[in-house]
Amino acid sequence: MTTWRGLLFGLIMTITMLARGQVEYSDSLLAIVGDKVITAHEIMEMTQLEEMQLRRSYVGEELLDQLLAVRKKALNVLIERELIYLEFQKLQAKVPTSYLQERLNQVITNAAGGNIAKFETQLHAQGMTITEFRERLHKDIAVELLTRERISRGNIVTDHDVEKYFEAQKSSMMTPPRYHLAIIQIQKNGRHGARVNEVCREIKEQLTAGTAFAELAGKYSEGLGADKGGDQGWFTDMNPKLEEVVKTMSAGQTTLEPVEIGSSYYFIHVLEFDAGGVPMLNDELREQIRRQLEKEEEERRYVEFIRELHMKYPVRRMEGL
Repeated sequence: MTTWRGLLFGLIMTITMLARGQVEYSDSLLAIVGDKVITAHEIMEMTQLEEMQLRRSYVGEELLDQLLAVRKKALNVLIERELIYLEFQKLQAKVPTSYLQERLNQVITNAAGGNIAKFETQLHAQGMTITEFRERLHKDIAVELLTRERISRGNIVTDHDVEKYFEAQKSSMMTPPRYHLAIIQIQKNGRHGARVNEVCREIKEQLTAGTAFAELAGKYSEGLGADKGGDQGWFTDMNPKLEEVVKTMSAGQTTLEPVEIGSSYYFIHVLEFDAGGVPMLNDELREQIRRQLEKEEEERRYVEFIRELHMKYPVRRMEGL
């Protein structure tokens, strides 16, 4: 089922079409909404760029399946767009002239650098006049305004809603413990050659004397990140032998004895430790939950809105679409 955000796929058509070359498609009838006929040409006009991308990624039956899915999605968008516009007309709603002109100016600026003559030339190449384009843009804006009115007005998520959601979902928000590690890697058959054991003793002595781990990593390590103090980033999963050692350490601790894993010895420094678990309901998480709940309510309202419109206005789809 198409979501209200899917309408953007249709609403941007009036702009993106200007970047395309003229392409001829079949004008076969795919659906009728009220008195409006939706043709294959309109679908292909919407999906042309996406279909080009699909043809670079798929072949054979898989390509056909992907193309059919994209075209069905586009048809759903157009049907819903026409249903919403029918409702806009029935309500005798108006698009403010100043707002329409402002949006038209934005399109001309984006498509032709603000040059209206150049813009009209682009339209002419698409077989369209500025008047026809303005009418299409008017329709797009009408659909956008009514959709936002129906799904956004009064969509208020309270602090209680956020806290209730957090309590219900916090078990799914749990994160595992993670460690921010720096490592000095000494390969058994690396650049230190026969001095491997001697180098490990040197590192231990200098660590004991208080030399910075990052300095020693830059000097001795043969692993990735040596030039960054041996920083390896955050780990939640790691080699079992490494994990066994790291789990006994706290932030700021360093192993003075090298850990032998495979063909290398490792000195480990724990830069940071995050115990994981359920996150705190701080301002950032509150805002994330609020946006999620608003989005879910918008989607629910949109589905209900389209269901109502299908009951009010006649829609005929060609069989199989």
